[in-house]
Amino acid sequence: MVVFLESVAPRAAGLANNVTNTDIGSLNIWWMDGMESPWCRPTELPLREVLHAACRYLRHSFGATISKFQWPLDMARAKEVWANKKIDEEKDKSEPPLASDMKNREGSANLVEEWLRWVCGRGRHILPVLVFASLNTRPHKSDRFNWKNIQTYFLDKLGHNGVLVVPVLPLVAPFHGELLCSWNDINLNGIFNATEMPSTAVPLGLTKDGFPLGLQVVATPGNDHLSLAVAAALEEEFGGWVSPSPVSV
Repeated sequence: MVVFLESVAPRAAGLANNVTNTDIGSLNIWWMDGMESPWCRPTELPLREVLHAACRYLRHSFGATISKFQWPLDMARAKEVWANKKIDEEKDKSEPPLASDMKNREGSANLVEEWLRWVCGRGRHILPVLVFASLNTRPHKSDRFNWKNIQTYFLDKLGHNGVLVVPVLPLVAPFHGELLCSWNDINLNGIFNATEMPSTAVPLGLTKDGFPLGLQVVATPGNDHLSLAVAAALEEEFGGWVSPSPVSV
C-alpha cells in the first residue's frame, strides 16, 4: 500500500521510509470505541473487544501512551460538519449546489417534491443524493459545525505525534447485500472526510462467526505515516485480512 501511494502521489515521496522509521512507542494513541451518542447505534461487542485488544497490544508491546478520546460534538450531528465542508467547497470552487446538479444545472430541484416522489416509490434520485442535497440547504450558523473548528479540535488533541483508533462502522461487516446501516453509522467516516484527516482502515481477522473485523487509524494532515505504521503493526499482530471461506486458485 505504501509503495502504491508513493507511485501515484508525488507528495508521498519518502512515505515508506517515514513509516519504517516511526517509533510507535513514542506515540500518543487515542481511542474511542463508539460514537457515545443516544441517537447513534452502539458499537457491536466484537468491534469493541478487538479495539481494546489493539490498544493493549500497542501499550504492552511498544510502550505507547493510551488515552480515551472525547468527541468534539454529539456524533449524531457529525453529518452537519460534512455538509458545512461541502458548502465551503462549493463556494471556493464557484460550483452550483447539489440541488442544481439534480436538474442538470438547469435550475434547481424542488427537494420537497423529490422527497415526496421518493416516499411514493417514484423517486428520480437515490437516497444519499436527497439527504446530502437537503443538508446543503440548511443554515450552519453555529461554530459547532464549522469543519475548520472541528479540524482544529482534532489537531490540538492529536498533534503531530498522535493517532486515533476507532471503528470504521459501529457494526460488524454483514453478508453482501445485507448492509442495514443508518445515516448516523457513517458519521464515523464522514467526520474525518470533512475535516481532511487521513485515515487507514486495517483488517483484524474474523469474528467467531466468520465475519471480518476492522478498525481505522486516524492521524492529522501530513502525518499519514503515523496511521500507516500503527495499522501495519496491528495487521501483523492480529492476522490482517483473512478469507472468510476457502479460496481455490
